[in-house]
Amino acid sequence: MRSKPALAEPVEADKSAAAGRIADVELEMLEALRRSRPDKVFEDPEVFRAWRWATHAPLSPATLALLERDVLQARQEGRNLIAEKFSLLAGQRAALPQAAHVDEICDVMAVWLAQIAGSQPDVVDGPVSDELWTLRCGLVLLETDTLASMRADLEAAVAAGYNLAAETFRLAATELAG
Repeated sequence: MRSKPALAEPVEADKSAAAGRIADVELEMLEALRRSRPDKVFEDPEVFRAWRWATHAPLSPATLALLERDVLQARQEGRNLIAEKFSLLAGQRAALPQAAHVDEICDVMAVWLAQIAGSQPDVVDGPVSDELWTLRCGLVLLETDTLASMRADLEAAVAAGYNLAAETFRLAATELAG
């Protein structure tokens, strides 16, 4: 009979694989944007993919499945979520579309990012408000059920005393060092 930790390993591997598939689609979108607008894209592809993977990896399998559905659906529709996010980032803040659950997600992330900035100021690059604006511009492009699942993940992490933003930074550092 297997113990619970042994059963958890495939779930973690599945989560890592799902996060990787999502990051790969997002990287395809970044590369398409780079080809069409080389003056607008300065991210290193390997760094971009590592950060996208690290952003997704701490999420639940349910949220990852919904997020993967969203990016694949966007790609199938000929949409480029990265280009759309860049466009929103460059626009007026008052013109940003509203989406359910985004405010609550950003509220939790604000607390977590402030904790990181307070204890490791070299990790959070720039004001927390800038990080939240970038996050918000990406979140509004997702489906409501994806955002609801993501919000539930964050609420569960808060209840457990866990900072998913810190986990993202840790995972990205590990991935980039590897």
